[in-house]
Amino acid sequence: MSKRSKVRINIGGQLFVTRQSRLNKFPGSRLCRLNKDSDEFEIESGEYYFDRDPALFSPIINLYRDQGLHLPKHVCGRAMLQELQFWEIPEELVSECCWKVLYKVERNENLAETMQKLEDSSKFACLSPRDAQSRYCRLKHASWMLLSRPRSSFLSKMFNNLYLLMVLVSVFIFVSNTHPAFRIERIFNYTTTQPYININNSIYLMFYNTVPHPSLVYVDVICAVFFTLEWLLSFFATPCKLKFLKKALNIIDVLVIVCNWATLIVDMAFEDGFISLDPTSFLYVSYIRLKYITVMRILRFFKLAERFPSLHIMLLSVRKSIRELTMMTVCVFIIATLFGCALFLAEVEQETVANMPLGIWWAIVTMTTVGYGDLYPKTALGRLVASFCAITGLLALSMPIAIIASNFNEYYTRDKERERRITWEKGNNSEKLDL
Repeated sequence: MSKRSKVRINIGGQLFVTRQSRLNKFPGSRLCRLNKDSDEFEIESGEYYFDRDPALFSPIINLYRDQGLHLPKHVCGRAMLQELQFWEIPEELVSECCWKVLYKVERNENLAETMQKLEDSSKFACLSPRDAQSRYCRLKHASWMLLSRPRSSFLSKMFNNLYLLMVLVSVFIFVSNTHPAFRIERIFNYTTTQPYININNSIYLMFYNTVPHPSLVYVDVICAVFFTLEWLLSFFATPCKLKFLKKALNIIDVLVIVCNWATLIVDMAFEDGFISLDPTSFLYVSYIRLKYITVMRILRFFKLAERFPSLHIMLLSVRKSIRELTMMTVCVFIIATLFGCALFLAEVEQETVANMPLGIWWAIVTMTTVGYGDLYPKTALGRLVASFCAITGLLALSMPIAIIASNFNEYYTRDKERERRITWEKGNNSEKLDL
């Protein structure tokens, strides 16, 4: 075929005409290999017919016309990528100004895969016809839906709201137990010999001389019973017990429950025995530390992410931004080291900063806009360093926040689209059942 001869290419009914010399521009491509022996050639019309989208073919043919490979912004990146693969055009030929259209495909696919996992985890499990005949299986299924699927029924929504309330109450009790306003004076049993107490730590002394208010103890027992039953029922109803036991939050939950019950039993049954001990003794200090290991009850908030998709999306956004957060941490440390050392040198005559590590501490506090006021520059040069440190800190900390917000917006938008699709599918299924 002559290089000057015209080639007629019919794409989905739209005719494109070019010269053979232009098609020879890329020897390894499908268009370059076209000839009258090709399966796509139609003798009657003298055209090569391809049943494809002509809008996607326009950028391809323009590439052969020395106009570069520019991609329309309104087309799907995945569809354009498939078009390039069909015509055997390397992705590297895409113009730099259009990389965003093509390479956002990978990001969208990763986003879709992540949301699909979220959808799979929130799908309602269905009983097989065989299991539906068993009362035991139906009970397990109903219990699992109640405990772990907030959207399955009104009762499950109420239970999960109750779970959230109990978590808040449990954390409130834990926090309030350390405040004198929620504690009452301990009544000692003076029939037993009390050792001479010499305590300089005011916190240990408060725990020794006071006890939590009885109402807080009763509510704490109620919370312990609730979380114990919730864990046992979840273990009973879970479809995969091994997977349930491998989850870190479930393991932590067991540890908190055991420690909580152990300290409650000791407080109610062996209180006088522990009080007779020296508060500075190893046994008593170990008991106090064991009691407040239950601080991990706060981690129950993370279990709510499995029950409430919106919270899951927020945590997911932070997890997907871990690279940016890591870079932010490294940058903050480098900048803090720079300004901390600069302040030490600027204030060396005033002896404001005793050493460089203390200067780095000051820089971190300044960059995060905390400003405790325990350390501040006294010279003009030191104040200049502090000004640049504060401004740099604002810039360094604000950029990752924007990235996290962008990720959250994408995941939140996809989740809302997913909810609308699920609602639409349920509506169609119900209409089919009515018919």
